[in-house]
Amino acid sequence: MGNSLEKIGRITGNVPCLEEAVEAFKAALEVRSREAMPSDWAGSQSDLGLALETLGRVTGDVPRLENAVQAYKAALSVFSRASSPAEWATTQAGLGAALMSLGEIAGDPPRLEERSKPTGPR
Repeated sequence: MGNSLEKIGRITGNVPCLEEAVEAFKAALEVRSREAMPSDWAGSQSDLGLALETLGRVTGDVPRLENAVQAYKAALSVFSRASSPAEWATTQAGLGAALMSLGEIAGDPPRLEERSKPTGPR
């Protein structure tokens, strides 16, 4: 449900859809624990990052963008380039987009520079 809501919100700019997507991913994280389901947990963190980044970009909300960066970095603590190359690459791209949005909206050039540094295990 969260993925559909995020996509609708991204395409239409519908803030309530994006907020509902964020809540759906947070609910998934209540069930998908890092300890019990690390890959699923990381996937939900990455999905949460996308929803927060989209919401933050649409609304200009810096704290949401910062939370998106945190969610992507959490996902990258599980996804590695060696063991999960596709997920790692997708999450790195999401992190880069969140940092770029954060740098642009917050007027924070170091965030733009951080974008070029790969994060997480290799």
